[in-house]
Amino acid sequence: MELREETVVQHAYTVKGMTCQHCAAAVTEELGALVGVRNVDVDVDAGRVIVTSTGPLDTISVAAAVKEAGYEIVC
Repeated sequence: MELREETVVQHAYTVKGMTCQHCAAAVTEELGALVGVRNVDVDVDAGRVIVTSTGPLDTISVAAAVKEAGYEIVC
């Protein structure tokens, strides 16, 4: 049996509107549900979200997940 090494990619996003840990939890839950996502690190004070995944993420899916949580990605 051949073992395959998993590729890990980090994506950084600026998210507008987060003010508390409840906000961080909502964003983490929605982004964590995306296929391939392994970790979500939210810095509410900086408005930054770092998503670690097993490959590239579809930007539209990420933006939709953040919107579902009640926030907005800023370009």
